[in-house]
Amino acid sequence: MRVSLFRKYFRYAGLIVEEEAPEHFRLTNEIVFELRQLNYVEQWRRSFIKRWFHVRLADQSLFVFDERENKQSYGYYACPLEIVSFQSFLLDQGLEHTQRNRAEYQEQYDLVIQTANLKESFTPIRYDRDDGSYRSCVHPSAHVHIGLNNEIRVATRRSMSPIAFILFIIRQHYPKNWERLLEHADELKLSHRIRADLELIGAENWMDADEHQLYFS
Repeated sequence: MRVSLFRKYFRYAGLIVEEEAPEHFRLTNEIVFELRQLNYVEQWRRSFIKRWFHVRLADQSLFVFDERENKQSYGYYACPLEIVSFQSFLLDQGLEHTQRNRAEYQEQYDLVIQTANLKESFTPIRYDRDDGSYRSCVHPSAHVHIGLNNEIRVATRRSMSPIAFILFIIRQHYPKNWERLLEHADELKLSHRIRADLELIGAENWMDADEHQLYFS
């Protein structure tokens, strides 16, 4: 996963990327199995501490892109805890935000994360593409999950790309940053990234009955 391709979208939106995964990082079956045994808050904590993500924003929300076994799963894991950014944490200690200080105070910051209070609300979002689970107008091949502990699956008429997913998250979770991004809409070809560049779901996974539901086009 070439995380470097995402940088300009975050930059133009004014969203600070605190950390990127190395290009060789991939989610494995073992990682996915381990995370599935945990509740959402512990999933987020484990992913944060073990660096099981592709992008971490300054608000400590995580982006994870999983492309295994001809399936796609793109996740936005909203930070569920009341914590400040690492930079703010260092400033509160009277320290500069340097790589040396980050390394020296990482364990202390991890302790803050382990003892932090829960936010009143947080909304993770995940996009899945799994043709093998398709059931017409019941279980879409491509769909978006919104929130926790529910059966929401909003169908998508097109197969979402990682960039399209990032743009969707910026639009929904960071509206002020989205406005900044719109100032560069033509330069970034946003309409292409969110629609024209995306492949329509094939007829074998989108039947006439699927038109009976509302969906993302």
